[in-house]
Amino acid sequence: MEHVQDLAINSSTDVLLDGRYRLLEQIGCGSMGTVHRARDESLGRDVAIKLIPTRASPDDLRHDQDEVKVLAQLNHHNLVTLFDAGSDLLDTQGPRIFLVIELIHGPALRGRISRGPLPPLDLGRPAYAVA
Repeated sequence: MEHVQDLAINSSTDVLLDGRYRLLEQIGCGSMGTVHRARDESLGRDVAIKLIPTRASPDDLRHDQDEVKVLAQLNHHNLVTLFDAGSDLLDTQGPRIFLVIELIHGPALRGRISRGPLPPLDLGRPAYAVA
C-alpha cells in the first residue's frame, strides 16, 4: 500500500484532473487506491474520485481500462453511479486510473463496523438486494 500513500497531491485544490475535476480532501483509502471529494468544475457539483495506481506496462493499463468499461455497464440502486473515468500521470509511480463516482454523504462503514458486529438483518438486506 506504500504507493497509495505516496500520491503526488500536496495541495489538492491545485490538482485538476482531465481539465475538469478539482481534487479536494481525501475522504478514504484502501488497498486499491484513495478516494477524494472533488468538484466537477464543468457541471458545478461535488463528486467522489477514486484514484487507482496502475501496473507499469501498457498492456496492464489497457487491462485496467477494460475493467473500468465493465464497471460503467453496472447499474443498480445499491451501487454508486459511475459518472466518468480516465487515466492521468499525476503520480510519480506511473499512470493512475481515476473513477468519478457519485458522492454519498454519511458515515463510513469502517466506523460502523468498529463499534461491533452488524445485526444479521442489516447485513442481509443489502446483500440480498445486490445478489
